[in-house]
Amino acid sequence: MKKVILCSAVLVLSLVTIGMGSGSYENSPGVAQGGGFVTMLTPLIFFLIFGTPGAYIAWKKGRSIRGWLALCGFFPFLLIFIIFLPPVKEVEGKVKQCPACKEFVKWGATICKHCRSEINYQ
Repeated sequence: MKKVILCSAVLVLSLVTIGMGSGSYENSPGVAQGGGFVTMLTPLIFFLIFGTPGAYIAWKKGRSIRGWLALCGFFPFLLIFIIFLPPVKEVEGKVKQCPACKEFVKWGATICKHCRSEINYQ
């Protein structure tokens, strides 16, 4: 349920971003003087709004922080993609790998949800 709500929020923010960028700036007061400070910072702000959550989610799943920061910053719809990607390696305190089936399970799990084998870690 959390993933569905998060994906809906990303989709709405993406549509708002696209709608804000498609307007005409000919009659804007800042454009006549060569552009305003806020107008110049707008792309950076949107880059950080979408890139930072993408980098954080990637870090939690053991993926490249810088790579996903750039990808989600330039292509916000990829934020939905990273939410559903499985982890690529064990992340201490988040996920660990089952020794029997090699699938990832939550860190505190004692039984694998995929193969039902017992997980004994020292």
